[in-house]
Amino acid sequence: MSNIHKGSCFCGAVEFDVTGAPAVMAYCHCGDCAAWAAAPINSFGLWTPGDVRITKGENNIGTFNKTENTYRKFCKTCGGHVFTELGGLNFVEVYPNVVPGLVHQPTLHVHYASKTVSVRDGLQKFKDLPAEFGGSGEMLPVFTNSGSRDDISAIVRRHTGAGEPENGQVVRCRAARGG
Repeated sequence: MSNIHKGSCFCGAVEFDVTGAPAVMAYCHCGDCAAWAAAPINSFGLWTPGDVRITKGENNIGTFNKTENTYRKFCKTCGGHVFTELGGLNFVEVYPNVVPGLVHQPTLHVHYASKTVSVRDGLQKFKDLPAEFGGSGEMLPVFTNSGSRDDISAIVRRHTGAGEPENGQVVRCRAARGG
């Protein structure tokens, strides 16, 4: 028996199954995905079209395509994301957040040159896309976050204009200080 995960839109009017493991799980930093997700990063997994099946509410699915390569599917009732059909790649992009119980195990970042947030997770960072998906295949440097207090303190100082915290005091941001 294949591993089946059940997903749905925000209100549950549209439901779908994804079968098996995705070809890849990753994060996208392109402007279109960021705008669609209303977040700086969009997480996704890629399944073949035959491994994604609508089980409820097919007539309630709307489609928006800004480009010929992406057909973004959403629920007409709640507007919630369902998945995106990727025209030329023969894959369906499924968002782990709409598939409860699916563990997101990303292996890379795409369109990292367009990032608005740096992610220090040690994963591969592609300038655009891997060559296998029609991109340049160019990779950007990978940084890891040591998690040390010095790294975190430097970030806080840079964004708040505050000095080094003393005796473990919490540094409040400018907004909290009214400035």
